[in-house]
Amino acid sequence: MKTYNKSDVLFSFEILNFDFESNHQRNLIYDVHNKSKDGFILKSVFSKEEVNQFLELTENIQSNDFLNTNTGTIIPYPFATISDLEGKLESYISQKNRFEAFGFEKFLGKFDEIMRFIGSPFDVQVPKLRLDNSNAVPATIRHFYPNMGGLFVHCGYLFQEQSPIYYQAVEQMKKEGQLSFFVVLQQPESGGELTLYDMVWDNVNQKDYPENNEFVIDKNREKVFLRDVVSEKFNPEPGDLLIFYGGRIWHRVEPILGSKPRITLGGFINFSDDDKKCFYWS
Repeated sequence: MKTYNKSDVLFSFEILNFDFESNHQRNLIYDVHNKSKDGFILKSVFSKEEVNQFLELTENIQSNDFLNTNTGTIIPYPFATISDLEGKLESYISQKNRFEAFGFEKFLGKFDEIMRFIGSPFDVQVPKLRLDNSNAVPATIRHFYPNMGGLFVHCGYLFQEQSPIYYQAVEQMKKEGQLSFFVVLQQPESGGELTLYDMVWDNVNQKDYPENNEFVIDKNREKVFLRDVVSEKFNPEPGDLLIFYGGRIWHRVEPILGSKPRITLGGFINFSDDDKKCFYWS
């Protein structure tokens, strides 16, 4: 019987059909940021044809352009790979520039329109890198392969602690209030759901090691076992966009089963220090 039920996470998700004419879909990002809801799913922000075209482009990428992870691959290099402001940042920029030549401009251009629409009236944009004033990576493509697990339980604030250098490399932005987003490009045959737990960073803020998927540690240094925590799974379809309060809410991606990988385009969202800009990046 589940015993960890704090009701810090209400699993209050709105599911909306997307179109650019619906004024009620504006300000959605801020609704999550100010905790009016835990997240939302916009259905079919990309059509089946657009998703298929995107997947075809990914098939043309050479395997050595992908960064290998313990559960699959990712391209281009994400912000977590920046561990210093010299060599690793230059490698990040080099891979970003290479990725921009793979032909995703049309797709990413539409995605930028969508983010600007649902983030209005804020000025929504990709943050600039301080080194060369170019855009940071807007989003990364992740392949989660079958029989390699999913994504270990985590939250965005944990990543912030592990990757502090990134925030020195880009325009100033807040650290609190960070959201997560992803567009599903391909569902696996089974598994791959996003699981949200009724645990937030304010009360649970540690892991003993990154790969631990059995328990996390609360602010009193007590173990909280995932099996005892109230949770809910979300499984958006190809073309859907999901945005949620990933900074504070502990979550994981369930293990991938079958023969097809789970493929997503994802990243993070937060506001500038002066609350005038809304940034998205990966």
